[in-house]
Amino acid sequence: MTDNPRSSVRGATPVDGPRLGALIATLMAAMALAATNQTMLSTALPSLVGELGRVSEMTWIFTLFTLLSTIGMPIFGRLSDLLSHRTLLASAAAMFAAGSALGAMTTSFELMLVARGAQGLGAGGLIVMPPIVIAAVAPPLLRGKHLGTIGAAFAFMAVAGPLVGGWLTDGPGWRWTFWVNVPLGLMVILGILRWAPVTDRSDRSRVDYAGIVLVAIATTGLVVVATVAGSKLAWTSPPVIGLGAVAVVATILLIAAESRAAQPVMPLALFRDRNFNLTSVAAVLVAITLFAAITYLPTYLQMAAGASATQAGLLMIPMAVMSTLSSILGGRYIARTGRYKLLLSSSALLLAIALASLSTMRPATPLALACLYIGILGVGMGPTMQLLVVVVQNSFPPRLVGPATSAHSYFRQIGATLGASVVGSVFTARLVSLIGDGVAGVRLESLTPEVVRALPAYAQTLVLDAYNAALTPIFLVIAPGGILTAVLLGLIVERPLSARLDRPVPPDPT
Repeated sequence: MTDNPRSSVRGATPVDGPRLGALIATLMAAMALAATNQTMLSTALPSLVGELGRVSEMTWIFTLFTLLSTIGMPIFGRLSDLLSHRTLLASAAAMFAAGSALGAMTTSFELMLVARGAQGLGAGGLIVMPPIVIAAVAPPLLRGKHLGTIGAAFAFMAVAGPLVGGWLTDGPGWRWTFWVNVPLGLMVILGILRWAPVTDRSDRSRVDYAGIVLVAIATTGLVVVATVAGSKLAWTSPPVIGLGAVAVVATILLIAAESRAAQPVMPLALFRDRNFNLTSVAAVLVAITLFAAITYLPTYLQMAAGASATQAGLLMIPMAVMSTLSSILGGRYIARTGRYKLLLSSSALLLAIALASLSTMRPATPLALACLYIGILGVGMGPTMQLLVVVVQNSFPPRLVGPATSAHSYFRQIGATLGASVVGSVFTARLVSLIGDGVAGVRLESLTPEVVRALPAYAQTLVLDAYNAALTPIFLVIAPGGILTAVLLGLIVERPLSARLDRPVPPDPT
């Protein structure tokens, strides 16, 4: 075979030139769509839960989304070997758009949870499929460049989401944080149908249904325990112990089922690779730290710093800009040098430095200093969120790239779920203990930024101090996760990146 970096594999139509550019733009839009809504709601959240009267249940708005997206990732990843990439991507975008429309129209917290579940399942496909498509049309040496570009869109929109959400919340209202996704979702579907590679997947009778069900049960048990234990229920309460036991049993059964499945959702062969194990643990730790910060920083800036929803979004711009630049430049560095180990480990150290710095914030902290801390977090975020996938995909032959990518994304999303859920639960529990049922005649369930600003001065001070004391110490607690991530990434084997799409897995260097 010739050394052609634009070869295609496994039935994919060759993609190059303008078509490759259009495909990458479409994949960027798909990733950005999934990233934006989650973070848009971070600034819309106080108004949303205040209007629906469920402030103490705010964690579930994020938890259900991340739960369903986590479950969806290994499912979409394995189905990518059985069904057309076009079909899977278009279906994911359609589910996300339908969930967005329901969320925009609902007046019930319960229906809002249904909408968030539909959005989450669609987002699982929108997040995991683009790297799989890139692996089908680009060799390992060029994947870092393309994944860095796609990851830049994800990182930028993930962090710019609070600004958009704030602008919409202050303007037409929080419901428009859902409505805007409907036309964007339709545009993504059209781009997918036009530019996504044609694939031939004829082996559709070997879907690992047992694996899918057991992954869903194990993930649900873990996430629900992480959400309610220590806040809603005691760690030793029967429901928490029971759910934990269900998750453990489902995991054991999953291992047994995957050892026998013809097309396992999560092949056990993946766990025999050192780099896969190290990068998966690193992905969990990175996601815990990042999503804990991204999810609750905008709310903190509104409540403790007195910023409006739009201002809170503007204050997150340094993270958006720096994460975008670091992702693009990191991907180009990998494509030029073929090296990635030092880049990834140093980026993880920056996450630890940023989180430790954020833990020092107080209501009186100058906003310029807060923006500096947020920008450092963005520099560390760019490479660690997407470029770990390059290491994972370079460790396996083409037949395992889809499951490996989705499994890695699954563990990263587990980290995001734990980060948003555990930190959210601890934050909410601390807030309740500090404020109680309410302040100055206003119940905690109905405290929105507007309501807080209308409180008497003494009550405002109480709320601001409570938000600060409830959240910032948590950043210091999770900061060592960045240090541990750097150590783990320093232990990976830096295998050569091939310029061929049809290459075998490179051997470990001796």
